[in-house]
Order: sequence, then structure tokens, then C-alpha cells
Amino acid sequence: MAGSSVSSNEYWAFDNGCISCLPLRDMGVEFRISLRARGNMRDARIARDFAGYFAPDRSLILAEQVHGNRIELLAGDAKAIVPECDGFLVPHSIRLAAGIRSADCLAICLCDSGSRDAALVHSGWRGSRAGIAERALAMLMDRGALVRNIHAAFSPSIQACCYAVGSEFRDYFPEEYIHTRGEQLFFDNQGYARAACLRFGLLPEHIYSSPYCTACNSELFYSYRREGQEAGRILSITYSL
Repeated sequence: MAGSSVSSNEYWAFDNGCISCLPLRDMGVEFRISLRARGNMRDARIARDFAGYFAPDRSLILAEQVHGNRIELLAGDAKAIVPECDGFLVPHSIRLAAGIRSADCLAICLCDSGSRDAALVHSGWRGSRAGIAERALAMLMDRGALVRNIHAAFSPSIQACCYAVGSEFRDYFPEEYIHTRGEQLFFDNQGYARAACLRFGLLPEHIYSSPYCTACNSELFYSYRREGQEAGRILSITYSL
């Protein structure tokens, strides 16, 4: 299928049971996503072990994830799991790691190359519809980021090749992100998120889309669409270097 490539490329590298975004790393911000081999990140202990392996001097802060658009500004007194939250603004100076768990939903990491402030958001279709990426971008700009300096990286997620949806999605999103094969509709969530970033003013060359579909690649990723209620979770983390 369209999203079934699993090789490294100029933007993404596989190492130590995860995939990481190379351009963000070059800016001083790490964005790593666990692979299935690292375990089910539903378990907060496993999630903290994963984050601790790469960032042993950082505490991991997780979002409750309620499919909304509330974004928490990370501070030193943050709770281990922030309630009613679907994203974080991560100042470069904070010695914490932010985490989003998913099993098909898109995680988006935004980075201001000037300040090295970052944001990490959970953008399933509800989050995309609620404008969570745009909200995070606005928060970065409120802190002084210039839009020309903001970069966006998209985690592995279910892609248009596999994301079957109902006809109500035609009421939720523009037709260009709804594809038809036979009588079935498919939604391009990553394409919609990319377009949202472009509308906000990000440069096309500053958006690092993921070629990896979670539903296609069962050996690498958990997928709710493929595995149902028992599906595990992968973990996306970001922290400053």
C-alpha cells in the first residue's frame, strides 16, 4: 500500500527501537517515536522507561488525551499526566520531556529554530478538525517565533491508503482530503495537517511528512483500525538537546 515503505530517508532514521526526525535534531530538538518492539506504551511505566533511555535527565510528562485542542505550557511543577490535555508547549529551557501516545492518530512536533522552543500535539481527526496544530503554532508565535523559522514533523500515523471513514467526513473536511475507492471513503489526515501548516505560513521545505502508515506496517506499529480495542500504543516524545 501507499504507506508501506519502512526504510530510513533524509528526514527520518530508525535506531534503538524508534524512529527519529533528523532535521529537528539538527536544530537541538529531539522528536522520537517508539516502535512496536519497544513495548506497549499504554503502560506508563514502559513509556517512562523508553523516554528515560534517551533522556535520562528528564521526567516524562504525558497528556491525558481527550481528542480536544487544549495545549499545556510545560513548567517544572507539571503533573506526570496532565488532565484534559492533547498537547504541550515545551520551552527550550525546561528540563522535561513531553509525550503523546497513539495507535493511528497523528502526533505533530513543531520547532522554532530560533528559540528551540517546541510543541507536541495529538492530532487525530477530531484534533485536526478542532485546529490543534494551528493553536500550537499561534502559541509559539506568541512567544516570539517567526513563522519562517518554524518546522513541523509528523509521526507515523494511519494514512489515506487505510483510513476508511463514513460520509459524515464530507461535512467535516474539504473534499480534497476525502478520497474514494469504489464505494468507500478514505481520509488524508496528514495531508490536511500539512495544508493547515502551509495556510499558517510554514515553508513547504520545513514540513517533514511521515511516509509510514501505522495500519500498513503491523510489524512496526500498533494500529487501532487493524487491531481494535486491544491495540497497544506507540509513544512520541520531544525534548531539547
